[in-house]
Amino acid sequence: MERILLFDTINSGHRLRYNVALLEGISSSFETAYVSTAHPQIRAQLQQLNIPYHILTTAFKHYLMHDLSLFVQMLMYAVRKKYKQIHIASLDSLLIALSLFSPVLYLLRFKITGTLHWYPHRKSKAWLLKFLIQAKIINKMVVHGDFMKELIVQKHGEAAAGRVFAIPYPHLHDKEQHEDGHGRSEASELMDDARYARPFLLAFGGLRHDKGLDLLLEAIEPLGSQPFTLFIVGKEEDFGQADIERFLRQNPSFREKIVYKTEYIADREVAPFFKLCDAVILPYRKVFTGQSGPFTEGVANGKWIIGPDHGEIGYTIREYRLGYTFEAEDVKDLTKKITTFIALTRNHDGDRSETRRHTYLQQISPASFVKNYHHFFMAL
Repeated sequence: MERILLFDTINSGHRLRYNVALLEGISSSFETAYVSTAHPQIRAQLQQLNIPYHILTTAFKHYLMHDLSLFVQMLMYAVRKKYKQIHIASLDSLLIALSLFSPVLYLLRFKITGTLHWYPHRKSKAWLLKFLIQAKIINKMVVHGDFMKELIVQKHGEAAAGRVFAIPYPHLHDKEQHEDGHGRSEASELMDDARYARPFLLAFGGLRHDKGLDLLLEAIEPLGSQPFTLFIVGKEEDFGQADIERFLRQNPSFREKIVYKTEYIADREVAPFFKLCDAVILPYRKVFTGQSGPFTEGVANGKWIIGPDHGEIGYTIREYRLGYTFEAEDVKDLTKKITTFIALTRNHDGDRSETRRHTYLQQISPASFVKNYHHFFMAL
């Protein structure tokens, strides 16, 4: 049986769910092991699957030294346990480490594969990716869609053709609504039909700069007379409660139009937010080129998507007619598309294709995810 070592430098959030689903899915066909930082909740789960879980630690805080330290420890474990096949779960963050250790990887005859979640923004990292492909340090890689696959082949030529595989980001959350002892979920407590006006627009996920909360607030400012409620749900990062409250002080008429919960949402509480909303808004900046968990969750729950016209998200919305796209970072265009959606909910009209959405739903199912990765590893 082929032996595969899965390695990641971060062991939380959507990356953890993705990695555990991958390990669980292929463990019946391959002898797998997981090497990453500590996460007590998955230890028992991996033990039940008979998947070894080797925990890495580092005292380094700087991202580069942190990743290099973990990478070296992983290589030492692979040598000690005689693993030759290593799958890097997040190639995006390890291009420098792979380049620095490329002579070692070559001499020890490691077969390196990986999942590339984002195409590199910096020219230096794009050059490193090209080097790793052309030098065949990276044997094969997975990306999250056809747009990213074609982009890599276009930028890196024939050396990349046949070595890049598109496996859409899967829908991994349980659709069952989590309820407390009184039959209520966090989402149903927050998203109250009796208090707030429909349609419900959901901006979900960590409030990073590239997720564009500031652009979204600017875009809705002219819509004070329109009926809608915007729910902002996610952990504070570059933006937070203070930014939302500043907007509300400047625009007091929005007090009943904006509801926020700026904290981490447990996995079991995620799905109900998407079940109760009418549309998912992704006001992402141009630097966001990858796939999105909120995007996948919205599609899986049958919601309209309002997202940027570029990258994998823009391509997928257009290709499968899942909603509206706006010109990334163009606030006026985002305002226009939100206005169009509000009018659509009044008229019960729209141009979504349920047939195409169903096709995409099949592609993001856990079963398709496992099947595609199985074929990917079998083809090595």
